[in-house]
Amino acid sequence: MASRLALGLGGAIFALALALGLAGWRFNLTPSVRGLIFRPITAQIAVGRYVAFCLPWTSAELPESSHTDVPVCTADHPNRVKLIKRVGFIEPDGRLYVEGSNPRSYDSRYYGPIPRSAVTTVMARVW
Repeated sequence: MASRLALGLGGAIFALALALGLAGWRFNLTPSVRGLIFRPITAQIAVGRYVAFCLPWTSAELPESSHTDVPVCTADHPNRVKLIKRVGFIEPDGRLYVEGSNPRSYDSRYYGPIPRSAVTTVMARVW
C-alpha cells in the first residue's frame, strides 16, 4: 500500500514538473542562484531581475578562464535554456552583466557581459 502511494505521488510530482517545464517554468538544482523554482514573466529586462539565457558562444570561443564543463547553448539551439542569473548591471551599449548568488557561480565574471539578444525569458523566483 505504501509503495503504491509513493509511486502515485512520485508520478504526480513528475507530471506536475513536466507540465510546468513545458509552460516555461525552470527548476534550479545548483547553488549558483538562490531559488529552486522560477517562472516566466512578462517584464522588461532590468537590474535585479532574473533572466534565462543561452550563452551566445561555443565552448571553444569562451575565455580560457571559463569553466569548460558547463553546458553551453549555441545559435543552433536557441530554445535550450541553460542558465538563469540575476542582472547585476546593464552596460551603456545594452550588454548585461549577469551574476549568481554564490561566490563560485558561473556568471559574467567568467564569460563577460552577454548581449541582450541572448536572453530568452525574464524570470521570477517562485521558491
